[in-house]
Amino acid sequence: IEGGEKIVIVGKNGAGKSTMAKLIARLYDVRSGSICIGEADIRDIEVESLRKYVCYVPRDPVLFNGTLATNLRFVRPAASDNELNEIVESVGLSSFIAMLPKGVNQPIGPDACQLSGGQRQRLAIARALLQQPRILILDEATSCLDSISESALLSTIRRQLNCSTLIVVSHHLSTSATFERVVVLGDGRLCEDGNPAALQ
Repeated sequence: IEGGEKIVIVGKNGAGKSTMAKLIARLYDVRSGSICIGEADIRDIEVESLRKYVCYVPRDPVLFNGTLATNLRFVRPAASDNELNEIVESVGLSSFIAMLPKGVNQPIGPDACQLSGGQRQRLAIARALLQQPRILILDEATSCLDSISESALLSTIRRQLNCSTLIVVSHHLSTSATFERVVVLGDGRLCEDGNPAALQ
């Protein structure tokens, strides 16, 4: 995967998509071979340093008991309210937040229990965009959205992370429609790799 490339990884359940995503994010280490960023094996990079540049967003994101702002500022404590408002608008949360009595300072309950699945995913993606990582991995992170909303959100992410590498894991080949490259996995192996139009 070239630096700055935007790719989609697709395949059936159990194909190895999430495993690949988690290995790239170094949530656990490879048993053989290696994964490198540039010339550096990621096992030789301090985890704290790696986390600053590689952001992994899962299907069920970890959110904290507190406010929307607290969850967003987790990655950038000094972010202003204006920056938070801009980032939530970019992911399609602004109309929802505008209805809340305290806006971005609204408490969302333990594990964000007051948010829907789609709102939780949008919030987690907003937090990732605020971090501005060099590599962003979305592991089924838009699964609660309908196809039109997902497409719009992925287009926004691509614009905001223009120079960053974006890796999107999905069950649906349709997700790859606006991407230049799709990787198809099956039984833990690479089956196809190329332009989405050529693989459909």
